Amino acid sequence: MSEPALPPKPDPSPWTVWRWAWAIALVLVAAMLVTLAVAINRSQPERLLARMPLADGRILIVEGVTFGTKHRMGPRSDFFDRFANWIPRPVRDYFAPRVPESKLQTERPALVMWVNAVDPAAGTNVDCQGIRVEFADRHGDLFGAEDSHWFGGAGFWRVGHVFYSFPRGEEKLTFCVTPWRTNQTQRTTLNNPQRSTAATWTGELLPQARTAGELEILLAGLEVRTNGSAKQHWITPCRYWEPRWELGQNGKPAVGWSKPEWIAEDSTGNRGQHLGIHQATLRFSATVYPEATNASAAMLVAALPAVNLSALNSDVWWNTKSTVGTNEIIVMGICPPGTRVFDDGKLTMTSSTTGLVRGGASSGWTSQSRRTSPVSVTERHNHYSDKPTIYVRASGLSESKRLAVRWRDSQGQSHTATPEPQGSHQGVHPFLLDAPLDATNLVAELVVLRPARAEFLVKTPPLLTP
Repeated sequence: MSEPALPPKPDPSPWTVWRWAWAIALVLVAAMLVTLAVAINRSQPERLLARMPLADGRILIVEGVTFGTKHRMGPRSDFFDRFANWIPRPVRDYFAPRVPESKLQTERPALVMWVNAVDPAAGTNVDCQGIRVEFADRHGDLFGAEDSHWFGGAGFWRVGHVFYSFPRGEEKLTFCVTPWRTNQTQRTTLNNPQRSTAATWTGELLPQARTAGELEILLAGLEVRTNGSAKQHWITPCRYWEPRWELGQNGKPAVGWSKPEWIAEDSTGNRGQHLGIHQATLRFSATVYPEATNASAAMLVAALPAVNLSALNSDVWWNTKSTVGTNEIIVMGICPPGTRVFDDGKLTMTSSTTGLVRGGASSGWTSQSRRTSPVSVTERHNHYSDKPTIYVRASGLSESKRLAVRWRDSQGQSHTATPEPQGSHQGVHPFLLDAPLDATNLVAELVVLRPARAEFLVKTPPLLTP
């Protein structure tokens, strides 16, 4: 007796065939993109500006120089940037670019020197930190880096050294590198990527006075200074003109105002404090803020609830809202020493420990970024402090609306909270309370400080020859 015939298998539906075809096509396209990215990344020739043998045994590689506000160095790999988190790690490590891309953004146009270092014997990449970098002009004046950004990876490290001031008027730049351990300087010469022609300025002799409201700002004189000291081997010993300021109000020395904050500018476009001493003319800008305890000049924004410092064992959140012009300001609360984590300016976590501490600072910020999808990256910012801290959230404030916190203790004495030295992130402004040991109750107030400003175009004094 024969076995019954099995029913014929149904033909796959057109929808199933279409889905399988698209899946195979996507896999093939992804493989082609990976192959193409690897081929491009590994076939690009290494174009270096200079190799500098340092006295500490390393060879410093000057990879390149960029100018502007958006800077990048290394081969670009959008594919790996966007999809690396979704590729198996062995595959990602195998196909990853040998030299990764690094990016940074500066607050205003700057020149960035990109460097890495190699071991001369092994030829492998080594850490390139522990050096002082600067430019020297034809007069011997030095221009130091004002900021540095370290980038670490799997066996590769580089640093981007940021210069807001450098010998802009010179065709060639003399780049100087001094290892901290040896204090011996190596130099190399590079083309100036952003040479400037000096403007024609006519300065006036000192003293000069300007009036800003009821405040008189006097630039009484200039004195030659040298930045840093012999013990601060990591600081460039720049020579510069330091202004001598005097403040007056109603014919008397002004009280209740902070020391003038100043910036100098030369005719080639440099702006900073350490611009050398050989410019015939300099423009000085002074900004003077009232002290937070200056009742007649500091504008009260919010009076906050009284706090018992001796019982401050956990976070106290107020979320007090105020408006200054078009800006919404929220006094979030007061917290004991510890770490607070902020995502997009909003608190997401709190800890009683201070976490990671950069450079031994007692307070500051750390941050991490994480790609959450091929088209988006989220950033998390952690603020740590060893003092009670008041947190304020205010985005988009200009320097004409600087925030400050003042507070009174139980004896009625007024104090000023210290703004976080490392600044704010995502609109979160921490204010540290340096409270006396016997302080118990305090009443804090949030104020806005509006500055007085003045500019001076100065003919610099003649240099005295030794």
